[in-house]
Amino acid sequence: MYRFQSSVRLLKIPVLRKALISSALVLYSKDIFVAYFPIFAKEYDIPTSSIGWIIAIQGFAIILVRFFLNALTEKLGRDRVLIISVFIAGISFLFIPFTENIFILGALSALIGLGLGCGQPLSMTTTFNASPKSRTGEVLVLRLASNRLSQLIAPAFFGLVGSWLGIFSVFFISGTFLIGGLFAIKPHKKRKLAS
Repeated sequence: MYRFQSSVRLLKIPVLRKALISSALVLYSKDIFVAYFPIFAKEYDIPTSSIGWIIAIQGFAIILVRFFLNALTEKLGRDRVLIISVFIAGISFLFIPFTENIFILGALSALIGLGLGCGQPLSMTTTFNASPKSRTGEVLVLRLASNRLSQLIAPAFFGLVGSWLGIFSVFFISGTFLIGGLFAIKPHKKRKLAS
């Protein structure tokens, strides 16, 4: 019990807490898209083969962006890339219900993939770097636990949302969560001391 409380106290580290939040946001968003996009697409009678390609495009974008991630973080900084990537993914989620055009949906899927593809490895490295040297294992377990918790809660929550408000609302709310999550993960500017 004491060990558990000791591990939970690690959440008082602001950078670590932000990394865990961003990791959970990114992971559940990817799962929600793969689970709910086919249902949404069927509402518009989009062919099954096109649905498969749109989801595959996102997977390809997630892989592709990782080849450029080093260069992006060196040029813009890790925090800025994380914030931009989560914002792009969130905005793309919000736009999905507004179109039935396969090409636009493919482009939005790619943008979500680019955003989430940046977010996952960046949150992982931030978690690792923020952990106290002697407690890296505990921190990685906390990350895994928060990810699994989001994967447990999100399907139940969005299942209820989808049944009450319609499948379109799933994308609106998921996009809102991603963009709203930026307030939790953005770095705070240090206040300058008065001289």
